[in-house]
This record gives sequence, C-alpha cells and structure tokens, in this order.
Amino acid sequence: MLEINKFELANHSEIILEIENLIVNAGEFIYFLGANSTGKSLLLSTLAACYHNFNGSIVLNKKHISDKNYNKLVRIIHNDNLVFPNQSILDNIGFNDKNKIELNDELIDLLLQFKIPFESKINCSFLSQSEIKCVELIRAYTQKPMMLIFDDLDNYFDSQQFESIYKLLVKMKKQGTIIISSGKSEFNKEKQYIIENKGLLLK
Repeated sequence: MLEINKFELANHSEIILEIENLIVNAGEFIYFLGANSTGKSLLLSTLAACYHNFNGSIVLNKKHISDKNYNKLVRIIHNDNLVFPNQSILDNIGFNDKNKIELNDELIDLLLQFKIPFESKINCSFLSQSEIKCVELIRAYTQKPMMLIFDDLDNYFDSQQFESIYKLLVKMKKQGTIIISSGKSEFNKEKQYIIENKGLLLK
C-alpha cells in the first residue's frame, strides 16, 4: 500500500501540487493526467525518491520515503535511459539482481513479444528508444518491485507495442505491484487522476 498525506510538491520555491490524502492499494494501477508543467513528472520522481523538494508523508509498505530501504521497493522508467549501451540485453535485464538472469522460456517469450533480439553479441547500443524502454520494463518485471513508476508511458510506443506493454503491466498488477504512470488518457479501464489548479481530482 502507498499512502500520501499532507503532501506539498514544490518546484524551486513555488508549491505546484497539494495532496491531502491519497491511498493506492497493492495491485492497483493509477494514471496521472494533466497539462504540461502541472507537476506530473516531478510527482513521479518524488514517489521514486529521486526528487526531494516536498513536504508531507510518503509511505510504501510501511516504509517511509526517508527509509534507506525505500528505493529497493520501487522501480522507475523515465526519459533518461537506464541501460548500459555496451552490455548485452540480458546483462541489462539482470542489472541490480543478485542472481544471474537465465534465458528461460518466460523471458524468451517476453523478448519475442516485444521483438527485441537477444543474441549474446547484440548489446543495447543497437536498440531503438522504444526497445530500450521495453528492456527496462522487462528488468522491472523480473525484480518484482512493490511499485513501478512509468513516466510518460505512452510517449515511446506504437499501438502494437503499447498493447504488449499493457498486458505485462496487468500481469505485474495481478502479482500485487502498484503501477503509477502519467501521460495521455490511454488506459480507460484504470483509475485516473487529473492534476489541475495545484490539486488532484479523480476523473
């Protein structure tokens, strides 16, 4: 469970978003919508413990955001590419994992589904931007985080890729992962919040 209380998000010295109380249960998928500069990306970076200019309480699975182990529960995919371009795709998927990633049937199916080559000689420098985001998502899936944050989810993929991405996110949701994303209104079946006038409204 994610709990946000008496939260104020600032950009420099200006308060851009206030959330009195928001609870997101395990296995829930929520989507933040809003115009540019309303604070969507800053909010997601804050929830991932990557941005710290805020007041209030953020607790994930009873761990406060100030807890040194909080970030172990969270994975974020955003505009910066979090891959090592000269390493293989499998090495990138296994990054931060204590156990070496094995090329099992499930992983092969995922790579084929996203049309990502996985021969050992191919490294991430040969991948497109959308393929890199797919690799980052597969990595997150193998690590089974309590919360996955995907900034501007619909910014990288065509409709066919988007359908495959969504299927994997639903699978993660069924495993109990909290999924939080932002961007356009693509997921009509998921809970959507609109950020406007420095507040949060359930659509």
